[in-house]
Formats: sequence, structure tokens, C-alpha cells
Amino acid sequence: MKEDLQEKALKLEIKGNYEEAAKLYLQAGRYEKAAFMYQKLNKIKEAVEVLKEAMLFDKAADLAFKNDLMKEAAFLYEKGGKFEKAAECYEMIKEYKKAAELYEKLGKADKAAEAYFKIGNYLKAGEIWELEKKEDKAIQAYKQYLAESAGRAGDLSSKDAQRIAKIFIKIGDNIRAAEIYLRIR
Repeated sequence: MKEDLQEKALKLEIKGNYEEAAKLYLQAGRYEKAAFMYQKLNKIKEAVEVLKEAMLFDKAADLAFKNDLMKEAAFLYEKGGKFEKAAECYEMIKEYKKAAELYEKLGKADKAAEAYFKIGNYLKAGEIWELEKKEDKAIQAYKQYLAESAGRAGDLSSKDAQRIAKIFIKIGDNIRAAEIYLRIR
């Protein structure tokens, strides 16, 4: 039965009837061939969908990536366990929070901190850079936090405030250290 379907599909493919060939390849369980037919018809989303339904996530993600379907590529790379590629795609479409979470999952702290910084989560970025012993970057993040949250009080836990203030004291910036203590919840 499947051989008959494949034979019919091949004949349709040779005649250039890719739409009908794709349908028959699907019925025969030849998902990659069906996806290829959709590609020939320039129906990339359908091709990606066929590969996704067949749980061929890497192939679907690669096809989506090559055709600038970054959100779909990111999702599929993540689904297929290729978290770094997924994070890179999320960055390309400016979904930095999702990228940061994946980078953290991968243990790529610096990239996670950079992504958090891009979305304005300066405290999280600074904390990660502190743990990574990148004090210059942590200080930059905390200065940005102070600049953008000027006039707000009560938005820091005592623990965070003490940790951040210590860094400013260490570099001799006692005014910023005092400013941090004023932010304690």
C-alpha cells in the first residue's frame, strides 16, 4: 500500500504536480519528501509544519532558520534540545528574556547577563556578572539601574542593597553606595 502511494507520488512529482505528490507522500509517511514538495512550491511554512508534525525538529528548525522564520526556528530548536541555537534565534527577534533563560540553563552566564541587560533587568545582569567576577560589567549594570530608577525608593531587598553597596564602596563610590541603601524595601 505504502509502495503504491510512493510510486504514485513519484509519478506526480516527475510531472511537476508537487501539491498532489506532497499529499501522497504524507499518506505514505514520507514526511521529508512531502516537505521537499512544499519547498518546491515555495510553501515553506507548510514544509516546516510537516517536519514538525513528524517530530523532525532539527530539520524543521533549520528550514525555518534558512527562510527567516526566526520565531518558529527558535521554538523548534528549543523543542529539539538545541538550546544555544534557540537562544541565538530569540536574540535575533529581540526576545531577550527567553534568550537569557536559555543561556542560564546552558551555564552561559555572560550571555545571559547581556540579554538581561538588554531588557533592562540591570539587577539580574549585575548579579550574574558579580558571580562571574566581572565587577566592571556589574558596576555598569548597577549604575544603569540607578540612572533609570532615580527617585524610586523601596525597590531593593536588604540583601541586594548590601551586596551592591559593597561593590560601590570597594571602588570608592560612597555616594552611590548610600543611594543604594536608600532603595531598601
